[in-house]
Amino acid sequence: MKVEYVTSPIGGGTELYISAAEYKRVNSKDGWSDRQNLIFAVRSYTQTNQSRNKIKSRDLEEAFRHIKKDGTIVLATKLAGEFAWCEIYVITDNKIIPVLTSSDSENFNINYSEKTKRELNRKP
Repeated sequence: MKVEYVTSPIGGGTELYISAAEYKRVNSKDGWSDRQNLIFAVRSYTQTNQSRNKIKSRDLEEAFRHIKKDGTIVLATKLAGEFAWCEIYVITDNKIIPVLTSSDSENFNINYSEKTKRELNRKP
């Protein structure tokens, strides 16, 4: 399982980059044994950066749904005073798409993908 830590152009400090190909691989039958390593990397990132929120698997899945052909899921740490929280972005088609964001570390906004919006509209 491969992730990258990058000096942050989006948040404060470092960011955790997960390629779409790697995310897809660890969620497939062949890569399932590496899934726990991905979860460990995400949890370690949020704990090390003392994030107030936890990133759930469904948050990562929603980010993956935004990716067209190829791209990267980005976990970025944001700071406000003494509070830190983790946001999720996607880099795809030369665009940065916010997926899970907050302005105050308590109330989070989810930017649902078009696929998720269609599924939500189909439910009675």
